[in-house]
Amino acid sequence: LINPRQISYPGEDVFEGIIDYGVEMRFDYRNVIGKRVIIHGHGAFTMENIRTCSEYGAKHMYVVCRKRNLTCPRVVSWFINQANPPITGAHCLNMLKVAYKHCNYDPWDMHSVTSNASRTSAAMSQKTRFGIGDIYSWPLHTA
Repeated sequence: LINPRQISYPGEDVFEGIIDYGVEMRFDYRNVIGKRVIIHGHGAFTMENIRTCSEYGAKHMYVVCRKRNLTCPRVVSWFINQANPPITGAHCLNMLKVAYKHCNYDPWDMHSVTSNASRTSAAMSQKTRFGIGDIYSWPLHTA
């Protein structure tokens, strides 16, 4: 997390916009006011950058990623961290399903989820940090 993977893409040298990594508080988000923004990836920093670009008045945001990773709404994250005993993977996915329904996506179908046919048992494994944020239910609160 402290050393982002630096990736260069063909054509960056002719792109007339700003290209930077939205980590380590090194990007000046005043540059997104009224602009169209592309955010690459779908990990924890993606969720933070979507929120921050929205707060700074980005005109439109596009998220470009190979795989959509699980993102956890804050209320679900709070519940997971307070639960004693810990909740099951199936219980977590059923809570995530409530938020994901607003974008017509079923978290049970994610690449990182393995479950039995009846969806009573599940395991989640992804290579990025679990993003915490409310972007999948956010449109209901901002419309």
